[in-house]
Amino acid sequence: MPMVHKNKCGEMIEGSISASIIYDGEGNEVATIGIFTDLRRRFTMEKRLRETEQQLLQSEKLAAMGRLTAQIAHELYNPIYGIMNTLELLKTEISPSNKRRRILEMALSETERITEMLSNMLSFSKPQEEARKDIDINKLMKDIMLVHEKNLFESNIAIEFSLDPELPTVKASPNQIIQVILNIISNAKDAMSDGGTLTIVTSNIESDISIRISDTGTGIPENIRDRIFDAFFTTKQAVKGVGLGLSVCYGIVKDHEGEIQVESEAGKGTSISILLPKG
Repeated sequence: MPMVHKNKCGEMIEGSISASIIYDGEGNEVATIGIFTDLRRRFTMEKRLRETEQQLLQSEKLAAMGRLTAQIAHELYNPIYGIMNTLELLKTEISPSNKRRRILEMALSETERITEMLSNMLSFSKPQEEARKDIDINKLMKDIMLVHEKNLFESNIAIEFSLDPELPTVKASPNQIIQVILNIISNAKDAMSDGGTLTIVTSNIESDISIRISDTGTGIPENIRDRIFDAFFTTKQAVKGVGLGLSVCYGIVKDHEGEIQVESEAGKGTSISILLPKG
């Protein structure tokens, strides 16, 4: 039967115990013997196996959704570009001062927005190819926040940094890593609608470097925490997105042979850690 045993050092050990009673020739109880089996190693291996199975399942789901989104995007590209070309031709026939010209420009702008959405769908299928080079993650994070700190400040969000000055470089695609960081920061901002604190920590962990982005927002309920990297899963209103953001992040990080981990507690905030191999 399963039980928890405290050893002489005060350490709690999970295991199982089997016991039996020893009787003499006359049927009298003379002794009791029990064997305790330390199952910590087995439990650790089972946990790792479950995690590996989840990662394989997630990879298979992403691959299937990638093929589907790529097919949809390719099918839509041709008619969308046909509409864009038609609108461009119509613009040449209407004077810039004409009110209808403005309506055409609005229609063209919305069509271009659709093509951008299709591009995002293709990036989910296969992230855009880009030459990888040595990246100073600390500098990258500072550059990103320099551009976005005003927007965060206007949303009453404070920014705290803790950057490891001895952080080594990583070999990665700069634009793809920027896309991952911006997605996570955008989600953190949405989670702190009433303001809060965004904390960015970089650190050196064995063979990887870690980028940890934490917010003090609403957090992720436990019942959906395992689904946030699923394609098309979103807790946002439809107008804010279709749920490809974190799926794209997951695909990019995996493509860089890294890991992305989430810790969250409803009502207290979320921390997302990105682990990337050192360059």
